[in-house]
Amino acid sequence: MDTNIVKHWLRLSRYAASGGNQQQWNLKIKEINKEKLAINIRINKPDSPQLTDAFGVGAMISIGCLTSTLNAVGKCLGLINTKLKVIEEKELWSTQIQLEYDFLKNNPSKDKLSTFLARRTHRGPYTKQKIDSTELNICHGLLNPEFKLLHLNSQRKDVISFVKDTTYLRLTNKTLFSELLNEVFIRVYNRKANTGLPLDTLGLSKFSEFFFKLIKYNNLFFSSKIFHFGSIFESVVLPLNKCSDIYYLQGQKDDASSWFHLGMSFQDLWLALTEKSIVLQPFANNLLIYNYFKDKNLAPYHKKHRQMLEKWNQELNEKLNINTLKPGILFRIGYPVRPAPLSPRRELTFS
Repeated sequence: MDTNIVKHWLRLSRYAASGGNQQQWNLKIKEINKEKLAINIRINKPDSPQLTDAFGVGAMISIGCLTSTLNAVGKCLGLINTKLKVIEEKELWSTQIQLEYDFLKNNPSKDKLSTFLARRTHRGPYTKQKIDSTELNICHGLLNPEFKLLHLNSQRKDVISFVKDTTYLRLTNKTLFSELLNEVFIRVYNRKANTGLPLDTLGLSKFSEFFFKLIKYNNLFFSSKIFHFGSIFESVVLPLNKCSDIYYLQGQKDDASSWFHLGMSFQDLWLALTEKSIVLQPFANNLLIYNYFKDKNLAPYHKKHRQMLEKWNQELNEKLNINTLKPGILFRIGYPVRPAPLSPRRELTFS
């Protein structure tokens, strides 16, 4: 098989969505013959997983996003997925994904390759323009029957309150805040960084960027909500109020396969929206509740934080029909005011 095609395929596919841009994946590729190859995907488990993804469900979503992108890019280059198998282990971190692709000799369609670099997380401001309902129908048409797509525009106030409260938790809990500081970097000071979130991709004002730099490089921490009011308004309230639509993609089973297929369905949807010039921002705040109920002694939460997580677990279920103990992801969509910068990716290494 033409190795140049394979390398081009992988270089584009690595721009799949990845929580916190951590890219926690490892691929082993084996050529079966000149017209078929196999890929084995594993999660690169960190030595000390973050509290925001203590059990690896976020990494599993990312592996699903990667697989969706491999399939979509491969199709453009004449590589067609013929096998997909999820091998579950006792620990989710040890899950393996086995894929096989056939190389077709007919002329591939390369006209959509630009979509994969255009797909970015847009955390900045959106315009007031509403998305036409006919465009939104693609959301439902792409879904795996295992998942439900909940339209939450009529519950926008509840969604904003939930994201506000859980974001305050992440900013006022020292362990979670330290993880956030370590995840974000400033490009000019870290030109070789290829994982994590560049500060300029967060959609913040220049003042907020300056304030963030001050906190990060002086190792500051504020446990009071009042210090974070401005950043919450700018990163949560304003974006969720000024987007066209808010959705929650809900799964039914809490197992590795369901978390993986959630990622696949989410990325399929994201790529289809990108082709329509519609942008998207996911919010993984539900994972704070999931991880808390998975092991209530895992994180150093004080009583007030525990009560808040338990309250939202109940209210999301009762008011929004969201089960935070099963696979799911919240996101907003709309049209951007300006393009989002591209986050870096790890360089490919071949052995």
